Amino acid sequence: MCYFSVAFLLGACGILIISVMPHFIYIIIALAIVLCAHLFLNNSAASGRDCFLTLKHQMTLFLVGLLGGFFWVLLFVSIQLSQILPQNLEGKTLQVAGRIVSLPERKDHAIKFTFHITTLNGFHDNHRVLLNWYGATPNLLPGDQWSLAVRLKRPHGFANPGSFDYEAYLFSHRIGATGYVVSAENNRLLNHARYHQLLNRWRGRIQNKIVQLTQDQLLWQLLPALVVGSRQFVTAEQWTVLQQTGTNHLIAIAGLHIGLIAGFIFFLIRWIWRCIPFLALRIPDQVAASCFSLFTAIIYASMAGFPVQTQRALIMLSVVLFSLMLRRITLSLSVFCYALLLVLILNPLSVMDVGFWLSFVAVGTIFYAMKGRIHISWQWIRVQWVIMLGLFPWMLWFFQQVSLASVLANMIVVPWFGVVIMPCVLFGAVSLLFSSILSRWLFYVALKNLQLIWILLKFMARFNYILLIHLAILHLWILFSLVLAVILLLMPKGFSGRYLASFFLLPLVFVFPKNISYGNMRFTLLDVGQGLSSVVETQHHVLVFDTGPKMSPDFDTGAAVVVPYLRQMHISTIDLLMISHLDNDHIGGAQSIILSMPVSQVMSSARLPFDVNNFQYCHRGERWNWDGVKFEVLSPMQNKIYLGNNSSCVLHVMAKNQRVLLTGDIEKPAEKTLLSENLKSTILVAPHHGSITSSTQKFVLAVDPSDVFFPIGYRNRFRFPSVVVKRRYQGVGAKTYDTAYSGAIEIYTDLNLYRFSHHHLWGFDVTH
Repeated sequence: MCYFSVAFLLGACGILIISVMPHFIYIIIALAIVLCAHLFLNNSAASGRDCFLTLKHQMTLFLVGLLGGFFWVLLFVSIQLSQILPQNLEGKTLQVAGRIVSLPERKDHAIKFTFHITTLNGFHDNHRVLLNWYGATPNLLPGDQWSLAVRLKRPHGFANPGSFDYEAYLFSHRIGATGYVVSAENNRLLNHARYHQLLNRWRGRIQNKIVQLTQDQLLWQLLPALVVGSRQFVTAEQWTVLQQTGTNHLIAIAGLHIGLIAGFIFFLIRWIWRCIPFLALRIPDQVAASCFSLFTAIIYASMAGFPVQTQRALIMLSVVLFSLMLRRITLSLSVFCYALLLVLILNPLSVMDVGFWLSFVAVGTIFYAMKGRIHISWQWIRVQWVIMLGLFPWMLWFFQQVSLASVLANMIVVPWFGVVIMPCVLFGAVSLLFSSILSRWLFYVALKNLQLIWILLKFMARFNYILLIHLAILHLWILFSLVLAVILLLMPKGFSGRYLASFFLLPLVFVFPKNISYGNMRFTLLDVGQGLSSVVETQHHVLVFDTGPKMSPDFDTGAAVVVPYLRQMHISTIDLLMISHLDNDHIGGAQSIILSMPVSQVMSSARLPFDVNNFQYCHRGERWNWDGVKFEVLSPMQNKIYLGNNSSCVLHVMAKNQRVLLTGDIEKPAEKTLLSENLKSTILVAPHHGSITSSTQKFVLAVDPSDVFFPIGYRNRFRFPSVVVKRRYQGVGAKTYDTAYSGAIEIYTDLNLYRFSHHHLWGFDVTH
């Protein structure tokens, strides 16, 4: 079974590497290969040797599992692709009817919720969409049916090296469109929750009751996250502390929480059962404990709304507990493989979920490394180190960093959670049914313990920078190499091949992005939506020009796009951060960047709204040379009054391989003053995102670019770039590209459009 499970997993992973749906003829060929392999092995086994018969069986099973996993996931992919909003409906006001299928979450000035559309413009439909309702909103409750006027667009996210794949997230959560509710008189409630949505209604009531009982206490924001999985109340400061100490998983209900609750109930019921001979004689304590444990886990998962991660945990727990009830096994690799296979059969799109990999790798590492090799007195400490070692390659692959502080933090905090906090939280939630006084007392105990833990976490977060490793894995083969190194390191003592682990660790240290030769540069225009951010790299220096927008108090493209890109490129220091001007779509991510990595110098056309070290104004005449690449500031004039867009820093970068002109948001007046300069460039980042207020004919002729890049957001409300402006550039023979459709645009030796070179089945349609 383990061979089949692993093969099924590898087959399901095929979705991660193919970019188009295979033709049915390939399916027939694949099935023919399996049949031929089976016949060949069957004929070759005529000698009757048992070992060869076993090999034949295993190889056939592996091939069947491989193809089965691949075609099973393709079936789910094809179904989900059919649920994506058609292009001809984008941007139109649509009248839809359906029901709310998630807990509505208030963020800033909007309420976000998942809406299952059943009718669209009067016709039957079946889409799950993610909606925002801005401004004053009615009381939205899970399960309620509404008729709404909405504007939708197809799933679309930032496309950059190192960035979070939002499109994959939406696809794996079966979201076919995103959009917002349009203010209209015919937005109305149709019906209250039906029976199949009563669970979400119940969750909403629990959340509201918890907030009422605890909001006068410190850290109350964490309780809704621990009980119903709602993290809308968690503050940015709290998130930062949790992330820096590697304990943010503690407030995301998943396998750990299910396991802690199930384990607590299992040992509690087992102890009670053994104390009552009448019960123990009729039902074995192990069976009773398993049943109560599973029942409690299901109740807890239902309060969390059965998200994907709890479904995985319940499947794994069910397999383990049924094995215990049948007295087949206590801890076996077979249990792990059965659980893995069941998860993939029920939801093969799990392979797109980071949580799937982290949870199964963690559990698999424990199965592999710990069984029969440890003394019980040291078990918990060694388990933590083994998990950290097992997850090390995957944390670098997914998050570009590993926190050594997280080992110590989890070693202390997780048992505390399991023994004290989680039981208080669960029993407090259950007691809401009959006693608010008891609930309040249990939540009080949980919060007091959380406050003690918080003191420790805040202390550790202060020194996190010392224990944090930032390192990105550039290629999939390096990930495989590191996984092999971990497997060797976790071999039993005395195994002669353990020393080979150091060999498989070498790619992490010695494989870097392509070196830049003297006199050349690598230029990357990042995809930050409706904003601008770009990176210029020379042989030994890095310049970041603008940082993209800050979209909410908790989200900006500096942290979400620029910093991950720099770490992906193994860049640890910024020599110059240049902010063209103070508009949010250019300066929004600056603070996050400055807080995330060392910045030697900051330059802008106006004083920044926050304190920075080594600041200076940009003005015409500033020149410097980095590694044979010349940099020159062409605008604004020194000591000029700040004029907003027309005061943007304009930077000309001249290398052997390219000449790049970065213009910020300059408009016609600033362009006119630049005409006296030598503007000739091969690459132009279009002024003001391609607005009609910029890119005059004289300016276009003066620059005479080969390629023009428009940094724009998908379906932006300004309708940039202007069709007129685009034609002007095309009229001088320039090729035009924009980040909304191309993703990040990189040029060194060749032009690389990230969305084209890294296209996936679920990704935005690049042929649009």
